[in-house]
Amino acid sequence: MPPHGSAGKLALWLMLGLGLLGWIANPGPYISDDSYFYPVIARNIVLHGEHSFSRLIPTNGIHPLWLYLLTGYSAIVAALNPALLYCPGYAIPLVAATTLAGAFVWIRVGREHGLDPGPAVGIPLSFLLVLGVLYSEAHLFFLCLGATFLAVARCRTRPKGLLWVGSMAGLTVLARLDAIFVVGVLMAGVAIERPPSLRRGLTLALGASILLVPYLVANAVFFGGLMPVSGWMKSSFPEVFLKGIEPRGLSTTVFGYGVIGIVSLLVGAIALARRVSRGTARGGILLPLLVGSALHFGYVALFTRSHTGWYWYYVTNAVLLGASVATLLERTRGGPLLGWLLVPLVAATGLAQVRQAGAVPEEAATLRLIERAGVGEGTVLVSDWPGYPAFHSRARILAADLLTANRGFYARMRRSQNALEFLLEHARDSGHPIRAIVCNGNHWLVPSADRRHLTYNDPRRYPVPRAIGWMTVDPPAHADGSTIMWRVDESRPSR
Repeated sequence: MPPHGSAGKLALWLMLGLGLLGWIANPGPYISDDSYFYPVIARNIVLHGEHSFSRLIPTNGIHPLWLYLLTGYSAIVAALNPALLYCPGYAIPLVAATTLAGAFVWIRVGREHGLDPGPAVGIPLSFLLVLGVLYSEAHLFFLCLGATFLAVARCRTRPKGLLWVGSMAGLTVLARLDAIFVVGVLMAGVAIERPPSLRRGLTLALGASILLVPYLVANAVFFGGLMPVSGWMKSSFPEVFLKGIEPRGLSTTVFGYGVIGIVSLLVGAIALARRVSRGTARGGILLPLLVGSALHFGYVALFTRSHTGWYWYYVTNAVLLGASVATLLERTRGGPLLGWLLVPLVAATGLAQVRQAGAVPEEAATLRLIERAGVGEGTVLVSDWPGYPAFHSRARILAADLLTANRGFYARMRRSQNALEFLLEHARDSGHPIRAIVCNGNHWLVPSADRRHLTYNDPRRYPVPRAIGWMTVDPPAHADGSTIMWRVDESRPSR
């Protein structure tokens, strides 16, 4: 069977249809808590004109391309009926369109490089369809990364083509900022390919800079630093911060890096070695994917404070794994067969997801307590899991980890004598005082054993606890399992 026969493609479209049916039937299980940040911020921009998650603090803790695409779509939806922005499935058509476009683009990339679409596209596509990345930037990044590889394959020999390649590289970085590793390797490869050309490299850099420089300048001017606050908070650079193993099933991390990523690196190295043995390693997609992913692994292992188990970190790795398996199955009938084997996997996973609830226990308990407290559009400070309650309520949710704040705000908070008191005063001065505090896990906001004192640990130093705020509280107003709520109007902050 030819590597791009209709059988493999038919399996892909069937897989995509089954995955979309799962999303439509019950989107909740496919949406991780952090993924809710995007529809919440988009909704706040459209309905309130506020570039903010909490509606208290402006934020740049996002990957910008996906946020602004979603915001434009949300504006169209709001023009029809603003209430739709509170429905979990409202943006599925947009995600479906980017996923479908991404599959088309990667099939064409595979055709350029002689890769069977069954594994080459089927593996990353099943990754996007069945894991909890709905409403994250993952699907748009999948499309942009494929478009960049396609641009390199087709436009690398003409000056205007190189400018276009550089622009696509910049767009891909805006889709997911740590794409700089794989995109940087890919652009370096184009610049130094025989014969090496400084002009070629400068043209690529110019194309990327057209998009990236305005973004970096806006970050510095409006948000206090070049990096988005979420990436800056998690980074220890230049301090080396080594991590061990965190077992969490498929989300298990080793040295902070997901097991999915590590498997892709191992399989990719084997596939590249096979290419080298055949003398066909140059000019393919394996080398930049593998080297870029290895650099990403090195950065996470050495300079990231937390374990990065969330699946959206590993879209590049899923693409690498698909391309590697396709390479290893070259000249066999295994590619189309694997594509068809992925179809029942997607179907079975979708069926299991449809039968699940749409939130983890901490998320659901937090929302129940907020509703029980009747805070309305008041402000609630939560220790973790802010996305789900922010999307499903009209309360202003302030996350203690400050990943949805900005670097300038964090700097002002750290200059205060008591960070908790600073948060209370900021909310009060904004006209929306904190009405309740919820502890639902993690190490940022920790209650004492008697639940009469709260300690706020520096989110920039996570996971090493360093107290920067303190508060004395009355007994909890409500509790739901291990999730606890205090009313702030009944509490006594220490000074």
